[in-house]
Amino acid sequence: MAAQRRRLRAARVLLVLIPFAACVSGGGAASSARPADPTEPQGAFVRQIAPFPVLDATGTPYEHPFLGGFDVPRPQFIDIDAPHKGLAFVALGCLFNVNSLFVNIPVAFVAARAGRRLRGSAVLARWFTGAVGALFVLLAGRLATLERP
Repeated sequence: MAAQRRRLRAARVLLVLIPFAACVSGGGAASSARPADPTEPQGAFVRQIAPFPVLDATGTPYEHPFLGGFDVPRPQFIDIDAPHKGLAFVALGCLFNVNSLFVNIPVAFVAARAGRRLRGSAVLARWFTGAVGALFVLLAGRLATLERP
C-alpha cells in the first residue's frame, strides 16, 4: 500500500512538472530555426507558397500546389464545372466523416474507459480534476506572460 502511494505521489509530481516545464521553456528551438532578418519586424509572418515539391504520379511537379485561399479560391476537391456541386460537396463531406470514424471511435473508447476508471475512484477523480485545473492555470499564466509584437 505504501509503495502504491509513493508511485501515485511521483505520478502527481510528474504530471504537474512536465506541463510547467513545457510552459516555462518557451520553445527556443523553434524560434531559432531561421536566421533573423533585421529589416523585418520580430515575429513577422513569412508566406512560403512552395515549401517542398509536390509531384504527380509521373513525377512532374505541380506549378503552384498551395496557391489559393480566401483571396484566390481554387477548389481542389470539387470540379468547378460539375453540374451538381452541392451533391459533390455533400458526398465529399460524408466521405470525410466516414474516414474520421477510424480516429474518433478509438478516442471515444479510450475516453469511456478512462471515465469508468475515474468514476470508480473518488481519489483518482479528485486528483485528475486538480491536475487538469493546474494545467489550465499554467497555460493561462503562460498566455498572460507572452510578449506581444
